[in-house]
Amino acid sequence: SPEWHETFALDDTSAEATAVIDVWREREGSTDEYFGKVTLPVAELRTLHSAHYELVQGRIELSAIFAPEHSTAVAAREHARGAETERLAPPAATAVVSSIP
Repeated sequence: SPEWHETFALDDTSAEATAVIDVWREREGSTDEYFGKVTLPVAELRTLHSAHYELVQGRIELSAIFAPEHSTAVAAREHARGAETERLAPPAATAVVSSIP
């Protein structure tokens, strides 16, 4: 199974915004392989700890931390340590999403 361990910062973190995560595997010398996509309201990311989502090919586990007052690097470290999302959840500037299959 591919592993991504990617971190993304979202520009729009309003409650009405939507995050679309397209999942691809890059293949050198061949066509990239499409696994599917997950569409989530940003409001859901504010409370998401970890969840599995079905894709066209397989499924993916997404873990998220909403960290408006933190840099991407700080939020990723706290997420890796298992920091509580609620402690970091005042609405505002940046959300961080890590995808781990």
